[in-house]
Amino acid sequence: AWLLWWAFSIVTLCLFGQLLWTHDLMPAANGLFSAAATWADFGLHASLVSHFAAGAHLSMAQPLAAGTPLTYPFLIDFLSGLLLRGGWTIHAALLIPGLFLIMAALQLLLGAGVRLFNRIGGAILGLSLMLTCGSAAGFFVAVNDFNASHQSLAAFLSHLPQDYSKPIQPNAQLINFVSDVLLPQRSFDMGLAVFSVVLVLAIEARRRANLKLALAAGGLVGLLPLIHDHSFIMAAATLAAIWIEALITKRYHHLKIWTLSGIAALIVAAPQILWQALATGYGSGAHWSLGWVINPGESLVIFWANNYGITLLLMVLVALLLALQRRLRPFLVWYAPAAAVFVLANLYAFQGYNYDNHKLIMYAYLMTYLFVGYGATWIIRRAPAAVIPFSIMVMLAATSGTLSIAREFQQHDQFASNDDIALAGWAKRATPPDTVFFANDQSNQPLATLGGRSLVSGYRGWLYSYHIPYNDRIEAIQGAFLGGTTTHNPYHAGYLAVSAYEPSDWTIDQAAISHNYTVVYTNPSWTVYRLPDALPHQ
Repeated sequence: AWLLWWAFSIVTLCLFGQLLWTHDLMPAANGLFSAAATWADFGLHASLVSHFAAGAHLSMAQPLAAGTPLTYPFLIDFLSGLLLRGGWTIHAALLIPGLFLIMAALQLLLGAGVRLFNRIGGAILGLSLMLTCGSAAGFFVAVNDFNASHQSLAAFLSHLPQDYSKPIQPNAQLINFVSDVLLPQRSFDMGLAVFSVVLVLAIEARRRANLKLALAAGGLVGLLPLIHDHSFIMAAATLAAIWIEALITKRYHHLKIWTLSGIAALIVAAPQILWQALATGYGSGAHWSLGWVINPGESLVIFWANNYGITLLLMVLVALLLALQRRLRPFLVWYAPAAAVFVLANLYAFQGYNYDNHKLIMYAYLMTYLFVGYGATWIIRRAPAAVIPFSIMVMLAATSGTLSIAREFQQHDQFASNDDIALAGWAKRATPPDTVFFANDQSNQPLATLGGRSLVSGYRGWLYSYHIPYNDRIEAIQGAFLGGTTTHNPYHAGYLAVSAYEPSDWTIDQAAISHNYTVVYTNPSWTVYRLPDALPHQ
């Protein structure tokens, strides 16, 4: 079994090392490169990292919505910002913490499995299933695409036409854990690592009735809101389940320990939660939403089948076995919170953007696959013929995610050109760190991602996700593009950056801009104008 541990550790280190190297703003002769979901998400993360690195002190301002407090869980990006400020490249500042946190989380989860079941093989199998998960419909979509392509299997696999973990048709959006969570979602990486520590501490504290370990677990749970909100929900649910177990079983010493653990978590978490809830005045946008990301008029049963498939059946089976088998019932305390979070994620959106509930669903999948991994190894040792149906189950559950990971090795997209890098370098040399710019809201806007400067509006999809109104900001940017803006604007922007390749949804009045504003920087792709205190008479 320990040979399996070595194999799993080496394979995952090589897998994540290679993917993070190529995705985390890899430098090349013609700019910086990323790929797929990481390309999109790193517009946010690189902006926060560069913003923290630019300032002389911690700024709690949102750089992608000037004048708005930063309530997004930012601590992983603050860490990378410190490294960037200390002289690291942005590539290294993103890659090294990400790789360490992912590998730490995987090793801690293996340790949790050993502590629960006294074996490591089931944890390795469960985590392998987790890493390769994807939507249930993806397997069948891939088969259809392969048959329609009339290619050899090798040729088809070498140029995969789409991400099969989340095909557009049908509405299957259950993403792969590697491609769409661990690679692009840096806050999840740190949240998962902290959750994994909490899980190990909780297992030991519950076994020994150890107050110090329980308080440590509670304190770490309390740190999670500004690390990763969804990990906080899952970790808090786990502590609550242990407390409820102690209450039901009338083990009052245990009840006292876990009550104190919960109080520790609340004391540490409360200021962060209040800040996130009240700082902007807009709230989180949370709302009831049956069916997670179901389309209007779509059958709930078909939606669940396309997204969850056989894994949903496994969830029900695990829950029933743990509840009905008396000798397995003690393990229910670890699975019940995951099952509850899964149900809640299909009923209620904790933010304005329903899709973000996938972060909770991923935790339910993680705990399900850990139990399935141990259950499968137990059954196969006693009935070797069970390997056949289990192999079919693995094929159905893991094919779409495996193809998604394979496709990541085929992606290579420019995130920033040399002109973008030059623009960011000028901004860092010529403007104070708190300077605000009017510019387009492209997710890879270099003034924010590499220059660390604030924008009137970053990518509007992010502002929607964080429940920040953006229509007035977009209108203000359009006004600046029409040449009618001064420094006396609501966002205190002093400059306008215009790309030579502005998207078609922006209207540019070049004559008015040239007449009313002063050019302060230019390169083949960008021109920066200083806004006047007052517009000249026409």
